[in-house]
Amino acid sequence: MIVDIALPVAFDRHTLAEYIEVISLVNPVEHLSPSELRSHFPSGQGPAATEINLAFAEIEQRARSAKGVYPYHISDGGVVRVEALLTPAYDLMSLLSMESTPMRIQGDYTESDPLFDAVVREAAAKFLGSEGRSLIFGWPARDGRPTDFGAAVTWVGRQIGVPDGVLDRPTEEKDAGVDVISWRPFGDRRTGFPVYLFQNTLRADYVNKAREVVPSMWHQWLRLPRLPSTGFAIPFVVPQGDDRWQKLTYSADVVMDRLRIAKEISLLSTGFPELYQIRDFNAKQIEQIITGAGSPPVSVARPRRQRPSKYRDTRTR
Repeated sequence: MIVDIALPVAFDRHTLAEYIEVISLVNPVEHLSPSELRSHFPSGQGPAATEINLAFAEIEQRARSAKGVYPYHISDGGVVRVEALLTPAYDLMSLLSMESTPMRIQGDYTESDPLFDAVVREAAAKFLGSEGRSLIFGWPARDGRPTDFGAAVTWVGRQIGVPDGVLDRPTEEKDAGVDVISWRPFGDRRTGFPVYLFQNTLRADYVNKAREVVPSMWHQWLRLPRLPSTGFAIPFVVPQGDDRWQKLTYSADVVMDRLRIAKEISLLSTGFPELYQIRDFNAKQIEQIITGAGSPPVSVARPRRQRPSKYRDTRTR
């Protein structure tokens, strides 16, 4: 069964590459040639050869950056899909980036949130190198975390290796906006190492979510010698020139979109415990998309272009 996919609103390399990924995931073919791609558009309204070449170049760049995670490659002048151990993690983020899917229409994220947290947990640890550590702190409690918030903060301190600070902690809190905590300890077990508090979200209007983590609270609750750093993770791709990227960097010390996450988890030598759950979730979501009679066409989240500024130093971008 062929699923109708909403046509892209622009033919820039990012938007067209995202569209190719969606149709290759939901309507898989062995080889997506330029002519096959154009067949998805009304006659005479498809992308030009130059635009397709740029989109294919974008796909090649993504494949080089996240080898073993990114599932698409250019071969014989077209796009082919290659399965590997970690490609379900990328597929998950692609599915979570789509608009008008049954999951988003129903507003049910009880399965997807924990799975995305697991992917971010792995990426956040690899970001800090081979000695990086991370755990899921977000609600509902997982990975051995106590359900009581105050006890959970104390538990995190023990995992990281820092003692309690202020014990008067808000009783109504569940996770204080923190979904994943990562750190890079040293063998001497002394303080003086990086700690990151990550907020993860699937919300399409994600910019303001990056402000929810308040490092000063954690600096009081745990005896950290300095304020912890903040991270922000989303399953979307934020392309070059999208105004949201600049705003995110004002709120978070580290920003991880889909491509950065894929790059980091490509450094994994093995899988991780939730990978098979992710594969099953993906298959179920694709089946629901295919059989979702009456639901609007699937599309990808649209980029927003940053307005040019006369003060921008283009040498640094």
